[in-house]
Amino acid sequence: TMLRLGLLLACCLLSQAIMVEIPVDDRVCVADFFEYSKLLVVGRYTFDNEYPNAQHMVVDVDVTDHFGTQVYSKKGAVGGGKFSFTTTDKLGEWTICFSNNAKEGVTAQADWVKRVSFEMKHGVDAKDYTEVVKSEHLSALELQLRRMEDVVQTLLDEVRFMKSREHTMRSTTDSTHSRVVYFALFTIAVLVSLGSWQMFHLKKFFQAKKII
Repeated sequence: TMLRLGLLLACCLLSQAIMVEIPVDDRVCVADFFEYSKLLVVGRYTFDNEYPNAQHMVVDVDVTDHFGTQVYSKKGAVGGGKFSFTTTDKLGEWTICFSNNAKEGVTAQADWVKRVSFEMKHGVDAKDYTEVVKSEHLSALELQLRRMEDVVQTLLDEVRFMKSREHTMRSTTDSTHSRVVYFALFTIAVLVSLGSWQMFHLKKFFQAKKII
């Protein structure tokens, strides 16, 4: 069986952390929908190896984009790990899957589970400013200004995206409205034509019967 958790997260939210317990020989997938292109995403996962029988299990981790292309894969993970990717120009759902398996040569019991803690960060929250400080030799104040600059840029990107969505929705609404109006006019024309045709033939029928 496969447990699927759909998480529709806004790109500017703070990091989202979840904890799940995965039965042995089972699979859990976390789906995240990204609405922005060229967005840096960083994910970290850890395993509670103090959990009963956890040392007898390993976890396979796979990350795929909305095209089904694998962007990260880790087989037999034990202690945890980290991955990162940048979203493409196409909007869509990215999926992170954890598969819990017994170690080779170990006979698993049905009640065995692996506890996984998982956290994702997007945009500014995912950026490693430690490397920025080292490479650009920024002071503490300059670092805060850089973070503020990145936050403002993220908000501007969000506003542009919302305007683009609004324009698209407005165009769709206007197009739909125009089609409805044309269809209504066409329907009226058909009904008027049909009514006129019926009146013409009824008149000829009554004239033929010398009723009128």
